[in-house]
Order: sequence, then C-alpha cells, then structure tokens
Amino acid sequence: MPENAGYYHAAYALTATIYAAYAISIWWRGRRVRERLKGTSARD
Repeated sequence: MPENAGYYHAAYALTATIYAAYAISIWWRGRRVRERLKGTSARD
C-alpha cells in the first residue's frame, strides 16, 4: 500500500494557510471599513 501521509499533512497545511489568509483579509477589510465610517461620521 502506498504511503500517503505526506500528502495528507501537506493538504491540511495548505488548507490551514488558505483559511488563515482568508480570515486576515476579512479582518483587514473590516478595519478599512471601520476607519472609513469613522472619517465619514467625523465630517458630519
């Protein structure tokens, strides 16, 4: 039987990296929106 454990761990590491990058991008966009809203409400 072929040894597939390396591929299994590589796939999980890649998936974790993609999810982490996605979470960071959501946080980053939210931060920019909050800053933009603060600027808008300060001008009003």
